[in-house]
Amino acid sequence: MQPFIESAATKNSDNMLRSSSLNDGLVYVALIIICLIVRMQTLRDPVLGFDEQFYLLMADQMLQGAIPYVDLWDRKPVGIFLIYAFAILLGGDPFLQYKLLAAAFVATTAFLIYKVALPSTSRFGAVSAALLYVVWLNLMEGEGGQSPVFYNLPMLLAAILTMRAVESRQHIFARGSLAMILAGLAIQIKYSVIFEGVFFGLALLWATVKSGGSLKVLGASAIAWVALALVPTAMAFGFYVWIGETDAFIFANFLSIFGKQSNPALDQIGGLILILLLLAPIATLVVLDWRRRRMISFLHVWLASAVAGMLAFGSFLAPGYALPVLLPLCLCAASCFSEFPRGRTISIALIGFALVAGQIVIHQTIESKGGRAEALAGGIATHGPPHPDRQPDRPPVRGPRRARSIRAVAGLADSGDPGRCLP
Repeated sequence: MQPFIESAATKNSDNMLRSSSLNDGLVYVALIIICLIVRMQTLRDPVLGFDEQFYLLMADQMLQGAIPYVDLWDRKPVGIFLIYAFAILLGGDPFLQYKLLAAAFVATTAFLIYKVALPSTSRFGAVSAALLYVVWLNLMEGEGGQSPVFYNLPMLLAAILTMRAVESRQHIFARGSLAMILAGLAIQIKYSVIFEGVFFGLALLWATVKSGGSLKVLGASAIAWVALALVPTAMAFGFYVWIGETDAFIFANFLSIFGKQSNPALDQIGGLILILLLLAPIATLVVLDWRRRRMISFLHVWLASAVAGMLAFGSFLAPGYALPVLLPLCLCAASCFSEFPRGRTISIALIGFALVAGQIVIHQTIESKGGRAEALAGGIATHGPPHPDRQPDRPPVRGPRRARSIRAVAGLADSGDPGRCLP
């Protein structure tokens, strides 16, 4: 009788695993489809965001041999340009390819939000948190390929590894090492994630102490983790040392920020108020949930570190600067959708609001900046009508310069190929 019971239990467990895997797969596919639907307006717009136009221009020039910070200048880390270069190499229209790549990052990030939230809330609450992240991005300039859309994924993976190390106190060094590598990759997309990376490192050190690690082990782990987090930046720096452009790299990445002109105080205050208003609906749920539980979790401290990173850089002119905060905020809110008395109603209301308002915001953005038709008209005015048999003349890039949006779309008319960017 005992073997029969054990066999039945094993079969039941296998069926549950298969069912769970099937449900997870369906959730992931649904998130991909939803991401594409809510971003549909943006897919054929080559002038969606000024930053994105420049990233694509820089990537295009890199593939032709230009060196960031030497031939074209910006203060962003090289990682964001490499992501856009990868999008170009995928083939087709790069203006479309980078947006599809961004949608894949968003869907994957949302799926991991669902997986992280699932153990502490219902499936409805976990799915709600994932959907909230997807639709709320459209309200905060995350509808395209801004850098947080990409680096939120490695930071979430690093957070998952850190949480597992803290909770289980097993394989702390291995998990911590991988988490720091992921954080290091995110740092090479944007330096502001350093604050979140520092929190992950401190959490890992705390886990090491609680697991009984000696002072020697603690010190060795700290040195190793810091070194691993710096590896991607060190590799980028090493390349510039090798080509003899050390000063260009150091100035662009570390010194130029101190020479940046301060923005008008009223604009900064107005931008910060807008950010707070956009985050307020979700943040209110998190605060109410914390008051009910009276307990600070790993996710709450991660959220605080993301807020610290946003505040430390002190730029609030656009809602996009708060995109790193949105990720842990949605995770912290997940349990509210299943445990609050009207959690389901609140979830549906928030997602519905963001779904509709996000489309309105995207439409207004396209109307104010101009869309594909206006970009093509600008390219024709600058370079003449497209010629199907003509290849663009591409003179070598000479001297540092900051590209403007018209340069990023000039290839629309010059070559007849909507994906080519000209200097």
